[in-house]
Amino acid sequence: MSKKKVALITGASQGIGKVLAQGLAEDGWGLALVARNERKLKALVDELNPLHTDTIAQYFAGDVSNASFANQVVKELKSIDLLVNNAAIHHQGTLELSHEEFDQLMQINVSGVFNFLKAAISKIKKSKSGYIINISSIAGKVGFAGSGGYCTSKFAVNGLSESIFNELVPEGVKVTSICPSWVNTDMASHSGIPGEDMIQTSDILKTVRYLLSLSPNAVPKEVVISCSGFI
Repeated sequence: MSKKKVALITGASQGIGKVLAQGLAEDGWGLALVARNERKLKALVDELNPLHTDTIAQYFAGDVSNASFANQVVKELKSIDLLVNNAAIHHQGTLELSHEEFDQLMQINVSGVFNFLKAAISKIKKSKSGYIINISSIAGKVGFAGSGGYCTSKFAVNGLSESIFNELVPEGVKVTSICPSWVNTDMASHSGIPGEDMIQTSDILKTVRYLLSLSPNAVPKEVVISCSGFI
């Protein structure tokens, strides 16, 4: 019997991360789900395990910006075949941001990615078919007025993602940065765009499934998804 593949997903309690967890559970993946909200994580795991008898989902509540927490999560897992760095926050503003708000953006959106990459990389390499997917943003490609802090964090994620792409792909580990525009989640609720006119979380799940379906030699460095009518 083949070994069950394990996906570690950060920011899994809601939005994109929750939909990815639900979809990968349907596909038979074992899941390690990370977020700060323990109540939502437990509810998700309690939902998934009875629905999919061959799925083993477990959760870890904590702050991704804490490197010790990332190390502890990875230590608990026997293997990691897929790491999805999805956890992120948004603060509107550029120079009007407080130092505390800017630091929080960098700690969660950037250091959170780095912490789980650093903690998990040895187990991902051992997978022999390991994949790292970083959920970034179109804001990591374009510096939008009024959103300089968030854009800075996502430009950093894309820079880190491209660097590890060049380092790890030759070693057999795939790396892709997904950069969507407005996605219909709570984070985009301030946009004023009707939810039905945004990219749907199911579109991100379909993108991840597409990436996982590719042959070993096909490695998209990044996938940019624009929101029709709001380009």
